Amino acid sequence: MFTDRKIIVVLEYIIGFSFLIAVVPLFVNPHPDWSDAHWWAYLLFIVGAGFILISCASEMKQRLQLSHRLSRIEQIIKDLEDKEVQAQTNKEVKEVGHKQTIGEQFIASLI
Repeated sequence: MFTDRKIIVVLEYIIGFSFLIAVVPLFVNPHPDWSDAHWWAYLLFIVGAGFILISCASEMKQRLQLSHRLSRIEQIIKDLEDKEVQAQTNKEVKEVGHKQTIGEQFIASLI
């Protein structure tokens, strides 16, 4: 379950950082046929898309960690409940076993 989502997070990071890296050469050597408006619109779009993908990946990573922590806590609670039920059952069995032993002793003393 977690491996599928981890792949998505990694892909979002890779695509986001590649968008940001793709823009860096354009700062140094802009396209000659574009006006300043074309150039800035292109750069802002690529940078914005890169930041959005990186922030989405970070958010998904945090959600995965939280989901994993919640599943561990639920498992711990379930284990504790099972142990409590088992301890209660063992206590009842010991009490019943102890009463039977006293009863058997009483009956044995009458015979």
